Amino acid sequence: MLLTDLIRDARALARADASMLRAHPRLLLALLGVVLIPALYAFIYLEAVWDTSSRTGELPAIIVNLDEGTNQHGRRIDLGADLVRTLQARRAFGFTLKTDEALARREVRAGRSLFALIIPAGFSADAMRGTRPGAGRLVVFASEGNHDTGAGFARRFAADLGHQVNEAINEQRWAVVLGANAGSDDRLIRFRSALAQLHEGAEAQSGALARLGEGSARLGEGAGELAAGVVQLAEGNRRLGAAVRNLDAARPPAGDLEALKAVAAQHEAGHQTLTRGLGALGSAAEGVSEGLLRLRETARARPEIGETLAARIDPVAGAAAAVSQGAAAARDAQIRLGESAQLLGRGIGTLNEAMAALSGSLSGLSAALPPDERLTTLTESARALVEGNARLDAGIAPLREGAARLAEGLILLGGALPATVETVDGTARGLAVPVEPEVQIDAPVGNDGSGYAAHTIPVALWLGAVMVAFVFPLRQMPEDATGRSPVGRVIGKALLPSAAVLAQALAVLLMVTLILRIPVAQPEGLVLALAMASIAFLLITLASVRALGDAGKALASIVLIVQISASGGIVPVELTSAFFRDINPWLPFTWVVRAVRASLFGAFDREWLGPLGVVALTTGAAFVCAVLLGRWRIVSRADYRPMIDL
Repeated sequence: MLLTDLIRDARALARADASMLRAHPRLLLALLGVVLIPALYAFIYLEAVWDTSSRTGELPAIIVNLDEGTNQHGRRIDLGADLVRTLQARRAFGFTLKTDEALARREVRAGRSLFALIIPAGFSADAMRGTRPGAGRLVVFASEGNHDTGAGFARRFAADLGHQVNEAINEQRWAVVLGANAGSDDRLIRFRSALAQLHEGAEAQSGALARLGEGSARLGEGAGELAAGVVQLAEGNRRLGAAVRNLDAARPPAGDLEALKAVAAQHEAGHQTLTRGLGALGSAAEGVSEGLLRLRETARARPEIGETLAARIDPVAGAAAAVSQGAAAARDAQIRLGESAQLLGRGIGTLNEAMAALSGSLSGLSAALPPDERLTTLTESARALVEGNARLDAGIAPLREGAARLAEGLILLGGALPATVETVDGTARGLAVPVEPEVQIDAPVGNDGSGYAAHTIPVALWLGAVMVAFVFPLRQMPEDATGRSPVGRVIGKALLPSAAVLAQALAVLLMVTLILRIPVAQPEGLVLALAMASIAFLLITLASVRALGDAGKALASIVLIVQISASGGIVPVELTSAFFRDINPWLPFTWVVRAVRASLFGAFDREWLGPLGVVALTTGAAFVCAVLLGRWRIVSRADYRPMIDL
């Protein structure tokens, strides 16, 4: 029976509000606007912040690249140019290039550019040397007074830029290291081979120095003998020179040799004449001998004179024969003497020629013999050679000792070398960025707008509930409903406004799912969260108006402002003041935001029922306050009108 009375009372008051709508048709249009305003508000706000990071490319910024580059280990490094290319490729901002730093700063101060990135002239050289932290200085110039949000973008850009450039520099450095490290094993093998060859050379040098010492000793002995021989040679050369000069002085004159040659020729001619005379004498003596023999024979034929004449003729004939034989022998001897005279003549000619040649040779020999001064110098040089050989002996000893130590040191060095070179594995990029945090996100949010939705939707619903209070007379009661029960009056008074705020919630839901297309993790939870939040906000507003009249609407607006900061919807509540942290658990906004996040994104381990339970308790508390607090303002049916001027 009590429930029936309650329903009857609520229906009566709802009919009163419905009759007011029928009496004022324009109110329906206003109510339609009120229904759509929360969704429109949420859409406008969320669309404005939907994906701001994707639109930063429209923000104007300037790059002034003054970097001159540098050379490192044969590599050309131009970090400034690389950075400019990277930034232009990413298009995070609308970068333009300028070459005048002062002009870029003026553009920022004038508000025509959000910030300016200034790359100094020695940026590459300073950054690659790394003599101190921050040696590679990049200047990000922004005007915070022009736009503090833009300055915040500049700060975040500077932080990201520093990280990016440090990675690029590390990559360049590792590229240099890997380039130098490549082929280290091959170079080590070649170094070991060269070291072995060097050791062999050192040992060969030590042996050669030993042989050099022996040779130097023999050379010393030879140098001593050479010095003695040089002294003897010099003395002999002096005596030879004197003898040559004496011999040249004792040589007969050329005229005497010619006269001797002429006498020899005459002698040869006399011998020839004598030879012919002796021949004739022999022939005559032979003729005389033959004539005497014939005369003897003739004389014997005459006995009267023969014997006597023959006896006289025989000695003469014997003498003539002897003369003939002597002439023949003398002729033969003369012939041989003539031949000897010819030989003597030819010998004298040869002697004459030889003496002429000897004269030239003696002159040449005398001229070719070194002077005594040169012989003195030669003697001194021989002595210096002996002294130099002694110094050579003295220098060879430390050389041999050094060669031995070199060989020992090479052995130690070879033993100290590693068997292999531990090369650095990986790439320059991998070594430059060895650690990259992996962020694993639970309950992902698509973009900035989606993230703001969990906060903006409750604000829109609260705003809608307050606006409904400006359409319906929440505090007025027609005089024909004065006999109704307090609970029935509140239910009846809230019935049509509840329909309006539920319509607002539906419009917001459609806007979120169909227009903004935000993925919903748990649709049923989001529907319940929007519906319950709308009813709760309406009843809070109704209780405020019942208790304070029109001032209750202002209170509802103030409560909204407080909840925006204290609910933790925009920033974590831990970052707010102690006051907001203390009241956070007691605000309905806190739990509505939590329920929307849980149902929309799957946050808080998809737990949305618990927050909605707190919202339900808040709704019940608001309903009780609306029943118990304040007084109704009783008006006539004619004065029961909308709260806005239509």
